[in-house]
Amino acid sequence: MERTGNLSSTLAIMTQTNSSTVTLSQAGACNYEMMEFLEVKFWLIVVAGSVVYSFGMITNLMLLVVLLKLMVFPVQILYDYCEMEWLYFLWLRYVPYLYTVSRILTVASTYLVVVCSAERYMEVTSIKPLKMFYEEITQKKRCWVIAGVFIFSTSFRIISLWDLQLVYNQECIGFAAVELQLTEMARNPLYQKVYQLWLVHIVQVFFPFLALVLINHLIITNWRGVVKKAIEMESNDSHNLNIRHSSRSAWKMMVAIVTSYLVTNVLNVIITLWEHINKEFLNSHPAFYTFATDAVSLLTVLNASLRLPIYYASNWRIRQALQTCCKRNTCISCQQRHSRYVADFFPLVPSNNGTAIMNT
Repeated sequence: MERTGNLSSTLAIMTQTNSSTVTLSQAGACNYEMMEFLEVKFWLIVVAGSVVYSFGMITNLMLLVVLLKLMVFPVQILYDYCEMEWLYFLWLRYVPYLYTVSRILTVASTYLVVVCSAERYMEVTSIKPLKMFYEEITQKKRCWVIAGVFIFSTSFRIISLWDLQLVYNQECIGFAAVELQLTEMARNPLYQKVYQLWLVHIVQVFFPFLALVLINHLIITNWRGVVKKAIEMESNDSHNLNIRHSSRSAWKMMVAIVTSYLVTNVLNVIITLWEHINKEFLNSHPAFYTFATDAVSLLTVLNASLRLPIYYASNWRIRQALQTCCKRNTCISCQQRHSRYVADFFPLVPSNNGTAIMNT
């Protein structure tokens, strides 16, 4: 479908949630081309995707990238499906900034998981220098480590702010009056190949994944050694039972983290490499290409949404802490409801050693 305006080019934007590329294709004669498979995309991204986004926000509000993706990607479907011109113009203005922030937070969230895994390894290792380093970090410098992760992520991905630019055309009206285009820097073949394809995926996907596999393997190995020593000394001690439980939790968490990270990133890497190796095949199969990139978006947000359930299912300490927290909140809620009930039905409530005061 097309909307006719008075602009010399048309913008078609394909944004991928965990991809480093933004593809812009141009046509002529001021025609605004609506995206293909719009009906299916509406139900897949706006309806089904919103359920995933909402679940992610409820279970893990600390992951701001979930909030950013909620604002960026369904909007692109909504303004086409509902023909909201004002929403389209608003989207064009805020998406370059949120795109940059989401890239930064994606890297930061990935390396925070790596740092936490490394800290956990130092906790159980028998290597004294690492043990001393762990104690120093946990007591004094953990906030500096977190700050360092965000500084690194910002330095590495802030360049994305200059990938997109707004272009105005006074000759056109409606949807064709404003468009997003890649900047000259983003069109540079060297930038696309070296930075967007190889450097981003090595730093953001391959290295963190391999680091997580290695670190969690070392964690399991060290826990098994601790368990064997503990069993040799006292097999029925409650402390040893806790160690065995922790070992099983560490194994479950390793499998869950690695699996979720693999599932949500492998498809993105495959599609991105495919774009640079055989783009003609993808262009000749638009349905496959479209739904594959949409699946990358949903899988990335689903990974963030499932982190808290994964930790709850695999770590008994986290499970106990959450259950205790929920019980406390439930008790507080019950007390508040009871207080409101008393105030409604008994307007004079004893207070201050029996002195009756009026509730207002």
